[in-house]
Amino acid sequence: MVVFYLNLYMTKQHISHENIAIANLGGIDLSLSVTHVGNRKAQNKVLIINNLHGNELTGFYVLEEALQSMPIVENGLLSIISSANPLGLLHKQRFMPIDNVDLNRGYPPQAKERGIQVVLKNTLLEIGSKYDVIIDLHTFVRPSLSAAMVVSQASEKNTELIDDLSKTLGVEVVYKMNIHGSEEKRVASAFAFQMIAQGKAACVVEYSPIQYTSGSEVTQFAQGLVRALSRCGLYDLPEVSQVKKEIPTFERRQMMSRSSGLFLPKKALKEQVDKGEVLGYIIDVKTLEKKPLISEYSGVVTEIAAREFYVFGEKLVTIGVEQ
Repeated sequence: MVVFYLNLYMTKQHISHENIAIANLGGIDLSLSVTHVGNRKAQNKVLIINNLHGNELTGFYVLEEALQSMPIVENGLLSIISSANPLGLLHKQRFMPIDNVDLNRGYPPQAKERGIQVVLKNTLLEIGSKYDVIIDLHTFVRPSLSAAMVVSQASEKNTELIDDLSKTLGVEVVYKMNIHGSEEKRVASAFAFQMIAQGKAACVVEYSPIQYTSGSEVTQFAQGLVRALSRCGLYDLPEVSQVKKEIPTFERRQMMSRSSGLFLPKKALKEQVDKGEVLGYIIDVKTLEKKPLISEYSGVVTEIAAREFYVFGEKLVTIGVEQ
């Protein structure tokens, strides 16, 4: 369990902690730790869920810093699940151990589906149903631009709120996602999108990997999160702090590896590319021959793999294509 060390300013907040039991794993109790900030009986409720994928860590650093600088939550309740996948975090892996499943897919679980993951997913759905707004924090695993992932909401009011949040979160790009199209259909069963289907306002944030993120960028993300929570009505901020700017909005197009090998990138983040350009090379580890990875799209490089070994089908590059 991650413990946040709060400064004297934070002691003015009304903070409580809750452990929600999930299962007994032969002597080890699996539970979710929830931090509540503000009035638990309030009508205006915001949930931040972090670390659904156990190897995604940037959100921890952002939350820790955001909590240090956050004004007193006077107008509602902020609840934080700092790690929704504590076993994955412990094992430093994306999926949930034991069941070996992706905790951010397969919502809602099917009838008679088996495994501890079913209990955990249903618990997360039950928790989420009690909140008005859900902010789901993730981390890209490859060098990338930070992004807000926005999909169609259940109401015009929710759409306006999430569009507003996407411009205040301090991220570099916004992805407009059509979860019914071929490019994004694989994420249609994700937790946040199930919450949207239940009428909640939900936004997914993807931060850059912590090893590629500077301290000043963590501060930028934390300040953006503080601003976003103000837009949700949890507290008031001075007008000078209400920074909101136009940021690039794209649809994303992903390029996968068509062979296994070492990737040698030839383009950089934020670089404009044209269809047909070489994005990098895949080096065959047996022959040391390299084959070019050709861009299928024109747009901006928003994610590109580092110099590592990748297997067939892994994502190597994301191109942001203007709508």
